Amino acid sequence: MEAARCFHWKVKEGAAGRKHLAQKVGEWRLSHPGKLAVIHSASAGEFEASLPIIEALKKRGMITAATLYSPSGYHSAQKSSIPQGIFYLPFDDIKSVKGFLDSMKPEVFVFCKHDIWPNAVWICYDRKIPLVLANTNLHEKSFRLYPILKGFNRRVFDKFDTIFTVSPEHAGRLEKIVGKSDKVIAIGDSRFDRVVQRARNSQHTLPGDFITAPVFICGSVWEEEFFVLEAFCELKKQFPQWRLIWVPHEPKEKELRAIEGYLESQAIAHIRFTGLSEYKNEEAIIVDKVGVLPPLYRAGKIAYVGGGFKKGVHSVIEPAAFGLPVIFGPKHFVSAEAQDLLKEGGGFSIKGKDDFLPLLKSLMEDEDYREERGKIAGDLVERRTGVAEVIAGKVAELAEKAGIGQ
Repeated sequence: MEAARCFHWKVKEGAAGRKHLAQKVGEWRLSHPGKLAVIHSASAGEFEASLPIIEALKKRGMITAATLYSPSGYHSAQKSSIPQGIFYLPFDDIKSVKGFLDSMKPEVFVFCKHDIWPNAVWICYDRKIPLVLANTNLHEKSFRLYPILKGFNRRVFDKFDTIFTVSPEHAGRLEKIVGKSDKVIAIGDSRFDRVVQRARNSQHTLPGDFITAPVFICGSVWEEEFFVLEAFCELKKQFPQWRLIWVPHEPKEKELRAIEGYLESQAIAHIRFTGLSEYKNEEAIIVDKVGVLPPLYRAGKIAYVGGGFKKGVHSVIEPAAFGLPVIFGPKHFVSAEAQDLLKEGGGFSIKGKDDFLPLLKSLMEDEDYREERGKIAGDLVERRTGVAEVIAGKVAELAEKAGIGQ
């Protein structure tokens, strides 16, 4: 019932936000002349990853407009001043798309990751508006690889001028759809650029004990991963100097109270993030608000990233950027960077408490081992930066060659 209400709200909100969209876009475009790139993202996370590309395009003198599909992503993006314009992408019917492009008149259209809308692609192609697909992530279980859908997806992907994938493996999967092609380029993910930017500029106002003592930080953790908390509490008896930052995926009151109750049963003093002004040497911080996780990783020595026991692990790049060894659950196939961390030794996949407990113990007790693995993670992230500049260079090149869409 709750999911149905949420879906209904999103549909209603999305429809309201698109009312008179072409008119709004046209008025904005009149006040923003020049060569224009539209950069589309599905969600707030993908929008964040696109920001270094947008910044690089602006440095090249281009006008940028970001589009998003979901209401939550759109409202989150409104906080950014980096794109000159932020709009909903129109619904993917022919009339709406044509009206949007008539008003926007872009030189080039960039889709990010995998939020690709067929009519938008085909109409851009018919109007000779160059198309770029950035940060393409085609994991091994993607529905796009289903034999019954390959023909349809080929008709979509074939229309792109350039497709930048996050790794050679993803490029290989894409070529199973489009065939071997020079336009498919394995370059990496601009999320690395954004995460490193944020890491370098991050600040946190944690109490002194959480700066000087070793900290185990657990980000975007689901209820199914409660055993992580149990294991830490068990090990804290051997390593009393360690502190804990626990960040639930959704800080619902019921879950927050369950965490507090368990910490109390283990005699571990705790405090909520929003109550830190009253800090009195508590050993655990429970984060009870959203949007504050990334800079908190700076305080950590070891990170656990949640989601790997649900649909898929959340972002492992953020803790890795701070040089933390990263632990996560078995469902990491959707994350190319998680798999890369595993290959190079900066990340660890676990199946449950039985293998997590000895792993966490080894990282807590052996500082040299912990720092070695953290350095591997940090170096991997640093090596992957620079992608946004390359993508922006190609987008600008295509824009120079393009005429305004008709």
